[in-house]
Amino acid sequence: SRAIRKCVTAGFFFNVAKLAHGGGYRTLRKDIPVTPSAASVFTTHGGLMNTEYIIYGETRDGARGGIELTAVSTVEAQWLRELAPHYWE
Repeated sequence: SRAIRKCVTAGFFFNVAKLAHGGGYRTLRKDIPVTPSAASVFTTHGGLMNTEYIIYGETRDGARGGIELTAVSTVEAQWLRELAPHYWE
């Protein structure tokens, strides 16, 4: 639900990635390119491909190189400013 995702966002704020201009995702904290795991339910159902922000539970080495994200969910942009205003100042 929306409330649960907002709570997870509060706890995992630094595990947020933003959709980049090229179509991939990059972490907010260090601007590292990342890819949601191909096994992710969001990837298999096409739910993430146009989402501006996502949150992930962990990272792992990708099968084709790079970093894959697991336990991925969507995040609303307004939550990021509400939950961590100090980050944006």
